[in-house]
Order: sequence, then C-alpha cells, then structure tokens
Amino acid sequence: MTKFLARGLMMVLAALMLASCGGGGDDAVALPGISSYTLTVATVDASTGTPVTQTSAAAPLRIVATLLAPTTGAPVPGATIQFGATVGRLAGGSAQTDGAGVASVVLNAGSTGPAAGTVTIIFTDPSGNIATAAQTVTTTGDESTGTGGTGGTPPTAAGLSITLVARDGAGNAISTTNPVTSLNPGRLIATVTLDGAPVNLALVTFTAPTVAALSQETTATTAAGVAEVSLTPLSSGAGITTATVDYLGQTATSSVVIVTSVTATAPVVLQLGSFSGATFSNAVLKTSATAAIQAGSTITVSADVVDAGTGLAYTTPIPVAFTSDCASLATPTAIIDATGTTVAGHTDITYRPNGCVGTDIIRATITNGASTLSAQVTVSIAAATVGQIAFISATPDVIALEGTGGFGRLTRSEVKFRVLGNDGTPISNQLVCFGLSTSVGGLTVNASSPSDSAGDVIAVVQAGSVPTSAGCESTPGAAPRT
Repeated sequence: MTKFLARGLMMVLAALMLASCGGGGDDAVALPGISSYTLTVATVDASTGTPVTQTSAAAPLRIVATLLAPTTGAPVPGATIQFGATVGRLAGGSAQTDGAGVASVVLNAGSTGPAAGTVTIIFTDPSGNIATAAQTVTTTGDESTGTGGTGGTPPTAAGLSITLVARDGAGNAISTTNPVTSLNPGRLIATVTLDGAPVNLALVTFTAPTVAALSQETTATTAAGVAEVSLTPLSSGAGITTATVDYLGQTATSSVVIVTSVTATAPVVLQLGSFSGATFSNAVLKTSATAAIQAGSTITVSADVVDAGTGLAYTTPIPVAFTSDCASLATPTAIIDATGTTVAGHTDITYRPNGCVGTDIIRATITNGASTLSAQVTVSIAAATVGQIAFISATPDVIALEGTGGFGRLTRSEVKFRVLGNDGTPISNQLVCFGLSTSVGGLTVNASSPSDSAGDVIAVVQAGSVPTSAGCESTPGAAPRT
C-alpha cells in the first residue's frame, strides 16, 4: 500500500515537470512551471547528522532541504519549504530556511511498519513556479503512542494504514493538466484500513498548503473506511496536503501533491436603479407612492443592483446608502433608513416626511470598485392639515393698564401658540389669525402671524385702559403661507 502511495506521489511530481516543460498535449496548464531555484533534499540522523534513510523510535530521521538562488547559487534565507511523507509521522508540515538556505523537519517512525515510502519537499518561488525534490525512506514503525496509565500494554493495530488521493468531482486525479479551480473543486479522499479491512468512525485530520482551503480539517470515516473533505483554491501553485489518522494507539499518515489555478477575473460592472416589472431603469429609484405623500405617511423606496453585462440582478449582497434633501438638513424634516442591503439584488427602505413640504429628492449610492454609483427619485409631499393649535405660554400672564407701566410692570404680553398637524408634527408657514374675548378699554392684539419652523406663532396683546380679564384666541388661516 505504501509503495503504491509513494509511486503515486512521484507520478504527480512527474506530471508537474511534464506540464511545466510544455508536455502533456494542448490542454497542459502553464501554471505552475518549473522554478529556476535549486532545491535539494537529504535525510540524516536527527541526533548525529549522519546520512541515513531509515527512521525509528530510537533514531528519528531529519529531512534537510537546501534552497539556492538561480544563477548565483547563493543560499536563500527566509523561504518556506513544505514537507510531505507517505510513511512515518512528520513533526511539522513546513519550515523556513535559515541563513544557509537550509530548512528541516523531523520524521518520526510512526506506528505503522516496517514500511518504505517517499519524503517530498516543495518550494513555490515568487513567480508561482515550483521546485521539488524527493527521496525514498523506510520506517520501522515502532513509535508508541500509548496513553500511559498503570504500565499495562496498550492496544496495538499493526495493520493500520491510510491512503490519500486528490480527485475532482468526476473522479479524475488532480494534476497540472487538471488543477483545482473555482469551477473544478477538488476532493481529498482518505481510506483507512486495519489489516486490510475498512475502519469505521476513525477520525482523520487533514492539512492543506497555503494555495488551497479545506471545507473542514477533521472528519470521521464511513463504514467503507473513507473520509472526504473538499478543496477550493486560494491562489495558483502547488503544495502538499496530508491526512493523519490515530486509531487504537497508533498513527498513520499519507500525503499527496495538489495543484491549484486561480484565474484573475475582470471586476463586475454594476448598475444601480430599479425594476418596474421586467424593465430596469438605470439611476432611477422606485417608491410605493402613487400621489403626493401625506404628512406623516410612510412610503417604501426600492433599489435594484444589476450586472451591467448581463442585465440580471447582482446576487452578491451590496450595502446601499440612502438619504434625501430634507433628511440632510441641520434639523431634518424627513426620516429615512440610512442603509439597506440587497438580497438577490433588491432592497427596500422606508421614508417619512416630518415637516418637509413640497418636493424632496431621495438618493441612493453604492460603491463599484473605485466608482460610486447613484440613483434618485423626486417625491411630492402634500402640506400638512392643521390638527390643532396648542397654547404654549403667555409672557407675562398679567399686564399693567395702559399708561401705568414702569419697572417690572409690562403693558404687553406675548402669547405663544404651536400649530400641529393631524400627525402631531409642527407645521411651519401656517397663517394664524388672532382675536380677543373682549376689547374693553382698547385692549388689542395683532391680527395674524405665520408659524415659524417649529410651528410656533406669537400673538402680541397690548393693554387697554380698563381693568379686565381676556382670552386670546387663535384660528388657522385659509391656507399655509408659501
């Protein structure tokens, strides 16, 4: 089984070299190619540094990678090298080169063996091209992963084995001619056996290189001994992915090389507007109003975002900002939802005039790359109907007779009223007429006055020459002032 895995890993590496040299037919993928960096691999005793090709519990093996620059052959420091092995247990999946261009990880014996397999190293250069090297190694498989306790012998499973393959949705092997792409997602399929029989409900842990993402890192095997996760590309390149299983105190690991390709796509050009049936109007919003909006009434404002290339709704959620002229005043006279997020390209928000009269322009904006798109609609707002004129205050509420005023004795009073609409909001520019309950002794009041922006209006009462009590009355004029 492990010989088959090693052979399969080498076949994938051979496919890498073939595709990057232009072989494999017209369908060969240009990315990744062969890097001009020099990458070599050696295996040594982890303690003594003596060259060896066998790892054991007593003498673990160290995989040593050396990376040299093109042309000059100078050591390359700070580069990430990925490590994979089809036998044993790696202490790490990657390491960075030091000042001598060397990176290394330890390969422990693992708990399955004796067995032969392959260690593989990969470097992806700044251009996305690949340098690889591999070497055959053996393991005694005598590493114990017992759980301790009272000193009893832990259970063993000498026949534990795992194989890992990378396939696409149709079952074809992932390679440079069939890389993992957004339209061709990959599958990592691990098969776990014990003495040749499938192992059910064994937990398998997967690791992925930086060029790809896993749908999940850990999953359990089925009754057929199979654990599977999906693979999506993050960038173009190649790397080693590993599957590890721990079962009955023993560990088995398998690795496979994956190749990914990400094609840069042109940004989507959007349009902001609204649909009326199947007809899209660019830069135009739609409202639920069919006539002038009554004061205090709430309407719906609709916006749609479409792909300008297809004319279809843009299904990715987009935040849409809304405002209006009246809502943007220092003292807003309209209330509008500031933001709506599209669902299937569509969003609705609410708008309510709150003192705004005449017309108001409602605007929506979105960001499309470096551009800002806008759409708008003009709404008509009917003047508010006077609901009541409320007394607010009289300052002062007692005045002196005409000709008897002096310090602290005023002969005039300002009586404040507030004009409110049926919805309870103040009405500005409403003409209000005043009258007195009596005019004995020459008591007077100004005939009328318009309400201010707060709906307030002042009646000025001037004292007469005869002591009396009087009421100041206010009534709306025929129409609001314009």
